[in-house]
Formats: sequence, structure tokens, C-alpha cells
Amino acid sequence: MGNRGGPGSLLAETQTADTSRAAVEGLRAVLGEGAAFGPPWKLAGGAMHDSWAVDRSDDGGARELVVRVSPAGRADHEKTRREFEVLRVAFGRGIRCPEPIGLGQCTTGEDYLVMARVSGDANPRQLVAGEAFGTARERIIPQLANALAAIHTISPQDVPAAPSMRAPEAGQDPLQFERKVVEEAYETYLLNPHPACHYTQLIDHLNSLEGFDGWFTENYGGEPNEGSSIGGDGLKKPWQSHNTRRLDAIRCEIDALCLPQVEKSVLLTSLVLALDAVDSTLGHFASYLNSWSPRSYKPLKLSIPKIIPGIGGHDVHRGDIFDVLPRVSADVAYLDPPYGSNNEKMPPSRVRYSAYYHLWTTVCLNDRPKLFGKAKRRCDTSDTLGGSVFEDFRKD
Repeated sequence: MGNRGGPGSLLAETQTADTSRAAVEGLRAVLGEGAAFGPPWKLAGGAMHDSWAVDRSDDGGARELVVRVSPAGRADHEKTRREFEVLRVAFGRGIRCPEPIGLGQCTTGEDYLVMARVSGDANPRQLVAGEAFGTARERIIPQLANALAAIHTISPQDVPAAPSMRAPEAGQDPLQFERKVVEEAYETYLLNPHPACHYTQLIDHLNSLEGFDGWFTENYGGEPNEGSSIGGDGLKKPWQSHNTRRLDAIRCEIDALCLPQVEKSVLLTSLVLALDAVDSTLGHFASYLNSWSPRSYKPLKLSIPKIIPGIGGHDVHRGDIFDVLPRVSADVAYLDPPYGSNNEKMPPSRVRYSAYYHLWTTVCLNDRPKLFGKAKRRCDTSDTLGGSVFEDFRKD
């Protein structure tokens, strides 16, 4: 979807020349050298890609197009190909999405994806609260429901041309599959190949977003309320709403950017560290403070984590420690044991990391789970779920 604009508007002087040339090269490769089209103009938004609007008018017919260009240093052709193939199948099934027309790589290293231009406004704040979108808000829920239902009929087998499609195995819990994907993203944080300056533009972009009232604000945000953290629902909150609004906007944008796993994990790390700096807790999320902590009044601001570009030699393992140990040799090992208690009457969930840090799980997954209790924990951290093998040691 292209934001409102016109030829010559919203140009970014630092990248306009290079990426506009790549857009033109991509158009000629897809449409043919004889295709006639007007000068491209840059659409607003986008931290990882540049989107150029173009009007075609020749014997091929008048058509409004968008060329999305991924700069050479960030191009991921496999990912672009995967997106193109999924869009092609979705559009063919009548799902509301841009029609994909072509893709490729420029001689200078950029990726491009040519698609039909869809008019509209993608500003979440306007969509959620703007007066002009009152009628649209009444219609969008059933439209989204129908679109999601149609999307979920598409399986990886329906997109054979898309590389590296990942999906739950038959009978596998979809939530557990998604949790594994996110955990793997965190693991790749150790494999980051980029210098810190690589993330400057991304972090600046996220910090510039305007907040809005979303799921996190609804469940975990509270007003200053003369120092009391108790919200209108009678429950204490871990963050003030001026920060959860920014959390809603930033977390939504991180998913929308469709970043490579390494870069996404770095941004999630930055977000978690920033949220930790403005919370109103004792360091975990099993309960919250009655009165707002002084730091909760500070604005949420992301910064680049203290990362070291990977230079090789790192191995990342995910699994049962008793399965991993026979395969790993190390001079020094640091083991961080799980929480425990000698109190046999304490519910098992109270000695699980998942119960104490459920909100970090939700921030990373962004899955809007069902909640329960005064701390609004994830239902999958309840006493009857989320067990750990280490709880068996309490019985020995």
C-alpha cells in the first residue's frame, strides 16, 4: 500500500539518486525496454526498503505501480523471492494484496520487487482513531477476518517456488513452533555480523514512530493517576501508558519491516532493554509496584545494544542441556540454574522463568495471548501448563 503523495514528494536526498536508478532498472527489466512510464517518486515510510511509485502509460495500458528496492547492503534475494511467490498465490485466491508483477536483482546489487499500487492510508494512528476512518473501522474487522481465513488456507506446499518456507509439522503445536522461531532469532544475536552503526537508521526510525493505543496499552499500560499504578480495571500496571503506546507502535513496526533474523533479534533486544529501563516492577513480572517508580515517568527510547560483530567461532545450541553437554567441550562454563524453592506448597509455576518473565515472551512473540490473574500472565504459564524437567528435582 502506498501512502498519500505525488510526484516529487517525500524524497530522501541521501538515497534518492541511487535507489531511483535501481527502480528504473527494475522496471525496464520487468516491463521491457520499450515500456513508457513517468518519473518515479518516493513513498513515505520504510526503514529497510525504498518504495517508489510509478505511473505506466504505453501500449501495455495505463497502470499505477510500486517498485520496492532493497539497498545492496541489505538485499536478501531469497526472502524477496519468497515474498513474491506468496503474494502471487494470495492474489490468485482473491486475497486483498498488491498484485506482484516481477522481481530481480540490479547490476549494482539491489533487489527490486514490482507490484501494483494500492491506494489508501497505512498510518495506524489514523486507522485506529482518525475521524475520517470511522466507517472504515466498522468494516475492517470482518474484512480482516475474511482475509486471515483465506491466508490460513495457504500451506507451504501451495507455494512450491518459494525458497525456505517454514511451517509447523503435522500435529505440531503452532504456538510452540512460533516460540522456537523467536528463540532461534535471539540465538542469532550471537551471530550478528554487522557493526553497531549498521543499526543506527533502524533504531532512529523506531524511535521516531508516533505511539497509539493498542493491545499492550490495553492490558499493561496505566495513567499517572497521582502516583498510583492501579488502572481502571483495578489492577496494577508495569508501565505507564505513554510508554506502552510507543511499545505498541514499535513492536508492530518491527514485524512490518520483515527483517532478516539477525537484525530483528537485535531490534527486539533493544526494545526489551528500553522497556526494562522504564518499568515499574521489582525486576520481574509476577507482580507490580503499587506506586509508579520514578523511572516509569521517563520516555521509552531505544538505543543500539552493545554488540560485537561476529568474527566466526560461535556455536549456538537449543535443546535439553543433558542432550547438549555430551556434544560440547569448553574450558569454562557458566550455568544459570532455574528458580527454585524448598516450599512444597508453592505452585510449580512460581518457580518457572516463564511465569516471572512472561511479558518478555509476549513482547518477542507479539502473539496477543489469552491472559489470566492480577499480573495478566500468559495462560500458557499457568500451574497446569509450561512445566519444566527441573521441577522433578524438587521431588527427589
